[in-house]
Amino acid sequence: MFTMRFLASLVVATLGAGVVWDSSASVEAATPTATPSESRLLRLLHFAQRDAEVVEYGNLLGLKQAIGAEVRSLDDVPVPPDDAEAPLTAREEIGRAWWWDFWAQIPKPRTIGNNRVPASEWDRLFGFNLFDVDDVLQVGDAPGTASVIEGAIDPAMVSERLTASGFSRALSPLDEAAGFYIRGDDYDNRVVDELNRYTLNAFNRVVASPGMLIAGPATNVVSASVRAATGREPSLADDPEIAQLATSMDDPTLLPGTSLLGAMLLGRGAVERVAMSGSSLVSCPREPFEQIQGRAEQAFTRPPLLPYSVAGLGYRRGHDLGERYWLMTLLYPNEAAASDAGAVLVDRIGRYYSRQAGGPLVGTYVEEVLPPVYRSGVGGATVSVMLRAKPRRDASWMLLFGQRDLGFLEVGQSADLCRSA
Repeated sequence: MFTMRFLASLVVATLGAGVVWDSSASVEAATPTATPSESRLLRLLHFAQRDAEVVEYGNLLGLKQAIGAEVRSLDDVPVPPDDAEAPLTAREEIGRAWWWDFWAQIPKPRTIGNNRVPASEWDRLFGFNLFDVDDVLQVGDAPGTASVIEGAIDPAMVSERLTASGFSRALSPLDEAAGFYIRGDDYDNRVVDELNRYTLNAFNRVVASPGMLIAGPATNVVSASVRAATGREPSLADDPEIAQLATSMDDPTLLPGTSLLGAMLLGRGAVERVAMSGSSLVSCPREPFEQIQGRAEQAFTRPPLLPYSVAGLGYRRGHDLGERYWLMTLLYPNEAAASDAGAVLVDRIGRYYSRQAGGPLVGTYVEEVLPPVYRSGVGGATVSVMLRAKPRRDASWMLLFGQRDLGFLEVGQSADLCRSA
């Protein structure tokens, strides 16, 4: 049975050899550099079964470090006023830095808490609270999503709180200190109490161990994560392509001075969620059809974006609101294909009209597009493009994904339907 400390030691073996090359140099002249020996995201991927097509990652410890504040309760991060121009106190500045990212840039499950429920209330019901969480990984699509939480988790405290709410306890194969807690039937949402009102059925099944917790709506959901973590089944960390994608996104040298705070990884069966365009003629109803048709014809004169096997969307941040970056990482079979894709992406993003922004993406939500960064390894070659976001609350890569407003990631020719060339 594997402990978290043992799982961390597996990272080096999983990574394999890798190199990074800069977009300003040719692929042939790329100078290899050492890859990072550990990735927080990759470590958590040991808890995701290999057939999981979607995982979402949130790094709250990294957010605390980025804003440089001791955050232990809602009192430390007061919710900022709706008026973005309103003057702020020093504490409100910290609150804005926290909540703007928490709300719009960092994927997280309802199992960790939110700004509407006091930390003391979450402690009373679950034995931990939002500010105890370091990292969280969501595995799979609803309704069968598992939440893997790392942080200040005391299994004795969790046991006391859950058994008081009617959970039964059994042993868990995760490790010798882990308990498995069960209440109701799989996917049952009929229990109406405070616990379920906050989490729906996401806490029906819980495994609690020192420093970590796994929660899900059904036994098979939680058991899949335990089997992956204990090596009884392959995990996503064992998949060379996903490991390459994760370590490329979580590489501290990708953009020095920033850390990966949020990410979504789309596997082979889910990559079409960004590779297939969400654009349509109704996206720009004020333009004449002839103008739209002419622009669609012009698309065939531009290089296509070659198909990619897996994709990652994410968010990196430095210390202040001017150091917030959206991250798009695509995986290709070789360096030449990745290099071609980098050039296409930079061109497309510069011309992209965002339906959500109501105008060009660059200039409304995005301040600038950084040069692509490429990385090669056992799993293939990645291209990563970072977009420096404007310091505004509604500039959110998660919102663009939810609205299918990432047309620049469309495979093939892109029609630029809503903006003149």
